[in-house]
Amino acid sequence: MPSFEIPDSPAQLELRNQAVNGKPCRVATTTFTVTNKTAQALSGRFKITPQGDAKAEWLALEGEKERPFGPSETQKVNVNVSLPGDVPAGEYKFRLVVMNVNDPGNDFTESAVVTFSPPKPAAPAAHGPIWPYIAAAVVLLLIVGGVVTYLLWPTTVTVAGVVGKTAADARSALEAQGLVVQSVDDHTPGKTVGTVVSENPQAGTSVDPKSTVVIAVAAASGPVLIDIPNVVTMPAKTFDAARQQLIDAGFTNVSPTPVDGPAATGAPPGTVIDTNPKLPAKVPANQAITLIVDPGVPVPVGLIGTNIADVGNQLAPFSTTVRLLGDNGANNVIADFDPKPGPLALHAALTVKVHSPGCVFHPPLHFCISTMPYKDFKLKVLNQP
Repeated sequence: MPSFEIPDSPAQLELRNQAVNGKPCRVATTTFTVTNKTAQALSGRFKITPQGDAKAEWLALEGEKERPFGPSETQKVNVNVSLPGDVPAGEYKFRLVVMNVNDPGNDFTESAVVTFSPPKPAAPAAHGPIWPYIAAAVVLLLIVGGVVTYLLWPTTVTVAGVVGKTAADARSALEAQGLVVQSVDDHTPGKTVGTVVSENPQAGTSVDPKSTVVIAVAAASGPVLIDIPNVVTMPAKTFDAARQQLIDAGFTNVSPTPVDGPAATGAPPGTVIDTNPKLPAKVPANQAITLIVDPGVPVPVGLIGTNIADVGNQLAPFSTTVRLLGDNGANNVIADFDPKPGPLALHAALTVKVHSPGCVFHPPLHFCISTMPYKDFKLKVLNQP
């Protein structure tokens, strides 16, 4: 099951006319909602995939292409569309893809298809002379062009192309333009470490002075991660068997000593009930792994010599049977346990051997050397609720 989901995306984008670098373009921005569905912190890598006749250079992701996600965190991701003015009419499409950086080939999610079309040109006037309109349009263009040139020309910067340069050279080139540079690592395999693999905004984009340009710099790939095998199984595994399974899977730092769990669970004592890190988990081979085992319940041998009427709830963790010995020991005093010393599994069978006369007479009961459940013994012999 993919770690991320993109639950909603617009089916159709409305493009608007806008000049980019002095050239007419049709542009739009759309927002996707991306959610980490898991209970673990993950890093997601984004990719825009054009469909059909759409071109990759028309599509740009805002912000970083690789972003950290907390457990169950949702983030907004913007995609900018910039369509050249000479693109013929038609429908163009793309999808947004988000990949788990730990397993990009298998763990990825695609958005629904987003469609965009160039605006249709306005229909020409059907009547009247057109020269007044032409003249007015020329005058208006001259006025608007002069105002735009006056207002914007001195205050915009065209982002330099720095992809392929070293990080130092890229920073120098962009800072020389009066831009602020932010650098992020890109761990994509196969890239030359230390070189710029992408920039945002893209080269050729007009921005305000002191705008931030994010450059992604190729960095060394991280360690190979391995899935921890599920050693918390039924029937339960012994500590030695579980540890050997982890070693066979390639892990080199498995603790040689088990850690007792906080309480007995009913599994056989000493069998594995949990791990640290908790499963499921994908970690480096040298990750420290601790196996947590069921501690069981110790047999309360300290009760030997105690009247069974005074034990309270100390036998509650066991399935207890009372064995009357029919001897001359102190009546109803605990003589021994079977088995011992334990520990035993939670609710395991435990026999309590109790001193008693050869025969017990307690109207209407009359029996000799008997074995009975502890609750019946309390009710019938000790006459307790």
